[in-house]
Amino acid sequence: MEISKLKKVGSTHIGQWVDEIPIRGLEDLKLKVRAIDNVDAIILRTNLIRALALEDGDEISKEDIDRIEVKVLVDAIVVDWNVTADQVPVPFTKDALTELLTDPEAGPLMVEACRFASNVVVNRALRDLESAEKNSETP
Repeated sequence: MEISKLKKVGSTHIGQWVDEIPIRGLEDLKLKVRAIDNVDAIILRTNLIRALALEDGDEISKEDIDRIEVKVLVDAIVVDWNVTADQVPVPFTKDALTELLTDPEAGPLMVEACRFASNVVVNRALRDLESAEKNSETP
């Protein structure tokens, strides 16, 4: 395995800045996120769903899924941001992110932005891997 390939894949696990979020009103938002399919996110999501299924007898509501998604975004995907309040930078904390993601007005847009950004990281990694494979192929 090429070291350059490993480094590119590794950056999806520590987070990458994404600023091309095409959601009206969030054009200046920048998020540092990990890939949506990173190992920590998969394990956390699986464990939360499994725990709910055991509690609720395999019935998982839309509200439960929404809570799981917020928990996964907070604990395994979003790493940093450039959010401001009255033009003053808001320090990134898990509590601040949770508050914003669960806000009745801003939450749905922010969840979508985080989801979009983490998929951008996945797509970048796939593109980089394809490029690295093409460059390392022998004729």
